Amino acid sequence: KEVFPGEMFHIGVKAIGQRNGLSHGIAQITIVSSGNSISLGSYNQSRQEVGPNCTSLQLTLLTQEIADITLQVLADTCVGQWSNFPKNNALTITLVTKPCPEPLFDINNRACKCSQRLDRFNATCDISKQSIVKPKTEDFWLGYDNATNELIINPVCPFYYCVFEEVSFSLNDTDLQCANNRSGLLCGACSEGLSLTLGTHKCSKCSNYYLALLVLFMILGIALVLFILIFKLTVALGTISGLIFYANIVELNKTVYFPHNINGPSRFLLVFVSWLNLNFGFVTCLSKGMDMYVLTWLQYLFPLYLLLVVAMMLLVKNYPSKLTGTNPLAVLSTLILLSYNKILRTVVSSMSYTELNYEHHSSKVWLYDGNVPFLEGKHIYMFAFAVIVSLAVVLPYTLLLLFGQCIISKSNWRIFHWVNNSKVKAFLDTYHGPYRVQHRYWPGLLLLIRVILLPPLASSHSNDASINLLAVIMVVIAIITWGWMAGGVHRNKWLDVLEASIMLNLGTLTAATYYCNMHGIPPNNISSASLGVLFITFIGIMVYHVILTLKDTRFGRKVTAIFDHDAVEEGENQYIIIN
Repeated sequence: KEVFPGEMFHIGVKAIGQRNGLSHGIAQITIVSSGNSISLGSYNQSRQEVGPNCTSLQLTLLTQEIADITLQVLADTCVGQWSNFPKNNALTITLVTKPCPEPLFDINNRACKCSQRLDRFNATCDISKQSIVKPKTEDFWLGYDNATNELIINPVCPFYYCVFEEVSFSLNDTDLQCANNRSGLLCGACSEGLSLTLGTHKCSKCSNYYLALLVLFMILGIALVLFILIFKLTVALGTISGLIFYANIVELNKTVYFPHNINGPSRFLLVFVSWLNLNFGFVTCLSKGMDMYVLTWLQYLFPLYLLLVVAMMLLVKNYPSKLTGTNPLAVLSTLILLSYNKILRTVVSSMSYTELNYEHHSSKVWLYDGNVPFLEGKHIYMFAFAVIVSLAVVLPYTLLLLFGQCIISKSNWRIFHWVNNSKVKAFLDTYHGPYRVQHRYWPGLLLLIRVILLPPLASSHSNDASINLLAVIMVVIAIITWGWMAGGVHRNKWLDVLEASIMLNLGTLTAATYYCNMHGIPPNNISSASLGVLFITFIGIMVYHVILTLKDTRFGRKVTAIFDHDAVEEGENQYIIIN
């Protein structure tokens, strides 16, 4: 019989009386092989009770030697069931010890145990099955390079790609640690024959018939533009900026706020948040063979399509303004703000990487799909485009909104002459209109906060999100405190109240989620309640905008007078006609 050091094996024996009757006895097991470093697993194993039926003696050999080892089983009334040796003689068994199977096992304390590279992950290994047991509390990923016979270790499994339950697997089937039908390095790809779905990290059986959804997306894009245009739901009025900020933060931490699957009204609330982030919100296929690389490229398309639709409206001059009373430039500014978080997140994800740790070297791979080498092959094109977008779109837009008012005040400087262009001023006024002159940096400040928070949140792949939640809490406290110390940043006090209430809702949600995480309580109900409050706030905003659309009626004029609409709408009406 061949055994590994530290492996439990069994010997079947039974007790037979002197007249071949039923009996009980004590079996004494001894090692008669030479070598001082060979022993049984414990003293209790050397003396075990044997009954009249076949009894399995559980034994473990501890040794660092690879050799033949002889065991003797002695008993006054106990003999081996498959031996015909005389009574009271020893039952002799020869064992052959085998070397520990590398690379998963090392010899440690004369037994085959988990490789020392896995010590910090609290994992256990089963030498009998040659498998590893990954505990629920750990989220590392383990792979195997068959060509070099090396373990591949990453301290964390990205984005909930792995199951967060205790799982046992061997190096021949490391995909057992992957969730949602995923496979490959870091569980970054779909299993063979499956495709990545929109809205989740799940992989499903898909076909190219789903490409018909692209027509639906085009229709929804036009509907969104018309919705904003008709109901004046633009940043020029200042009512939706806080709403968008809340939705951006929740979308980034969605798996923290909602760690378990939800259905019913709560599911609709999550879809609502997805819409505010320009995501579809529903789980569906798009095409056969879809993977994370292709999906990342597609993230740029929908915002670009929306901007093209509005650009076409601007080419029609002031016709949309006469039809709806809303400046198309304000719609463009709103869509840019709605797209900002989506584009920024796509840029960050395109440039994110992690290192796979081999025994003697490491290898950089794309964080979102470990099967794609970082800055090699097709990833170079994605990385280069992300750099271009960040330098040509994200950075200028952020700096313009943050320092726009300061640049305008220095417009006599030659380097800032471009800001005197009427179209540039009109664009900035759509953002500056709701704010007091000395606080027109506020939209840019909220963008800067997104830039600071997004990289760690978007690349977060640990089931311990405490640091991220604390960062959001501190940001919310800072925003509310700053606004209060400034005596309000908006020209209309109701807008200050509206934004502060949304920020307070976000802060309460995050603090409650942090508490739940610390005490192992699912935060789904709290998160649903917070999103419910946000949706009610949105309904209230929509009621105001519907009344605003009907402002020519007597009731509409009364409501808009209460909110001092003329003060907050200045930025929109000032530049309706752009020549």
